[in-house]
Amino acid sequence: MNNTSLAQHIYKFVASPQFFYMIVVLFVAQALWLALSGIYPMAFDEDFHLGIIKIYAESSTPFLGTHPAGADVFGAITRDPSYLYHYWMSFPYRIVSQITENTTTQIITLRLMNIAFFTSALFIWRSVLLKTKASPAIIHLCILIFTLLPIVPFLAAHINYDNVFVPAVALVFLYSARIATSIRNSRSISSQDLSLLLIICLATSLIKYAFLPIFIAVVVFFGILIFIERKN
Repeated sequence: MNNTSLAQHIYKFVASPQFFYMIVVLFVAQALWLALSGIYPMAFDEDFHLGIIKIYAESSTPFLGTHPAGADVFGAITRDPSYLYHYWMSFPYRIVSQITENTTTQIITLRLMNIAFFTSALFIWRSVLLKTKASPAIIHLCILIFTLLPIVPFLAAHINYDNVFVPAVALVFLYSARIATSIRNSRSISSQDLSLLLIICLATSLIKYAFLPIFIAVVVFFGILIFIERKN
């Protein structure tokens, strides 16, 4: 096998879905090791997020009417707009806490869920990047480099709202790309895609209010795109 043939085989393999799945397995293995071996609390405010989850586990709604006793360390949580992750995660916490009182088991269970959330982002971002018409090999290598950054699996192994925020932002880009393509090709917008994009944007804003500038950018982008298409 000559060098050209070898390079073609390597390129074909790197561009294949199998190579991407290998990246995902490697990433999950790193995150699992950290989640199972890391002493609680790890960095990135894990105790902060779990503490708020426990508070919401005592509430039937995501709206706290009064500041809970002993919750001063969490700030003004009754006015915190980034509450959706903690409220959602309070439900699996309620179930696990009913099954076992072992704190380690509860923490590891929530950590495993966070790994699953972050891992889903790899699949979504791959779909987004494939829409750019870039080479699958380049896309896979970029994802590999990203997952090999030490902070990435370390974050995924935490109880942290960023692990839901990352795939949520990826979904915003995916649906934005889908709608933009529809506008350019047929000058029409799917009401289903538009509704889903709006719901995802609103939900992401409640997961982490830092998303709001991105939300505004999405609205401005579509405003400009529609204006240009109508002008043409």
